[in-house]
Amino acid sequence: YLLSTDVTDEVNARQALVHARRRELAAQLTSGLAHDFNNLLTIILGQQGRLAAQPDLSPTHLEISETIRTAAFRGAALIAELSKVDGKRELEICPVDIAPFLENFARLAQGALPEDTVLKITQDVPDPAVMMDAGFAQDALLNLVLNAGEAMEGPGTVSLDIRRDTDANLRMCVRDTGPGFTEHALQNALAPFYTSKRGKMGRGLGLSTAFDFAKTSGGRIRLSNPEDGGAMVTLYLPYKTPPVEEPGLVLLVEDDPDLRETIRTQLRDLGHAVIETDNVDEAVRLGKMPEVTMVLTDVMLANGGTALDVSRSFADAGLDLPICAITGLPEDDPVRQSVTQKHPVLSKPFTMAALKRHLQLTQGLA
Repeated sequence: YLLSTDVTDEVNARQALVHARRRELAAQLTSGLAHDFNNLLTIILGQQGRLAAQPDLSPTHLEISETIRTAAFRGAALIAELSKVDGKRELEICPVDIAPFLENFARLAQGALPEDTVLKITQDVPDPAVMMDAGFAQDALLNLVLNAGEAMEGPGTVSLDIRRDTDANLRMCVRDTGPGFTEHALQNALAPFYTSKRGKMGRGLGLSTAFDFAKTSGGRIRLSNPEDGGAMVTLYLPYKTPPVEEPGLVLLVEDDPDLRETIRTQLRDLGHAVIETDNVDEAVRLGKMPEVTMVLTDVMLANGGTALDVSRSFADAGLDLPICAITGLPEDDPVRQSVTQKHPVLSKPFTMAALKRHLQLTQGLA
């Protein structure tokens, strides 16, 4: 007698569970260091501010100073993410201009690579902007580039190429001129805490971060050794472009007169017409105007109203309009969290560029 059992699903489930547990442990371990990291970032930013204030800095030194500032603020944003401790990272999809994104990335990456490592960045993206999580993408690519730089002994080249492939994917490819992946690494490199950096300090989270970015974005990742040498990591993401923004009539619901004036000016500078109110009842009356295309409301309003009241009142009146919110409340505030479950929320203070992305995101979800 011959008895055989297919254990593929069981093995895959077990591997997925181990992967999830390792990722959760990574979040728990790093969140415990958040306080100390924030102290270090405060010192770094303080010293960077002193450097930037020095008279007669050369353009090179100004660029170095700005790179330090950018990296420190990105570090602060990552520390904020670690406070969630659940090992999961929510995407913040927004329109990303490819050229400025790569210019900023080049400054960060080149400053962290060894001096004898050449960084080459190329792109062939047909659209000026694509939809993705810019911060998560930067973290993933920076991890891949730094891993590639550390994999090479002595001088070498790290290449980053971003393009739209024939299958309508956004293809991000990082490769190096090092020895390539071992067979063991090809099988295990995506697992959290896996590292092949013997004798070197390695967290084993670089490729895992790239894996999480690809999967969370609805894409995939592939590790390979090209025939002409080196190692290559390729991310495939869904190729999405920003929705076409057509300036329209925005209903602004804000109870602070000074803030309402500021936001009104920003909306008009973005090409929108604006009508405004400070309460829920009048917002519903104004929302019935056929010309209104979108609602921008504060989370907390006069007379105890909230953005949720605006949303419910519009639904009760049969008004189907895109609604986005702004707030100064912290992310763990219960009211803010309730609004976030239904509508995009932008934190105060914000720039006009951030407001533009917020409106574009709302139009894309409508």
